[in-house]
Amino acid sequence: MSILLRLKTWLLGKPKPQHLRTGDIGEKAAKRHLKRKGLKFLMANFRTTRGEIDLVFQEKDCLVFVEVKARTSEEWGVRRPRSIGSVEDGSLVQPWITCAKSKILK
Repeated sequence: MSILLRLKTWLLGKPKPQHLRTGDIGEKAAKRHLKRKGLKFLMANFRTTRGEIDLVFQEKDCLVFVEVKARTSEEWGVRRPRSIGSVEDGSLVQPWITCAKSKILK
């Protein structure tokens, strides 16, 4: 490894994979959009052992949980693969309950 590449890696850290950079861009866009709509941003990337919530906002007395799906394809909406959990199996509900109960939101 060249000295210049080592220095760049040391200063900037290891670059993120493309899919993570795409996700970051999508989350920033969603956050900006919802803030413009008047929602109060509370936190991002709330993690539990059962899952993660990308964005958490508050609108009046309601908590708003946001799952962001950023796509690089032009064909979004043509075919929707099952890429997130469902309410039926509890994989979406459990992180929301944990987040709502956490001390952070009290």
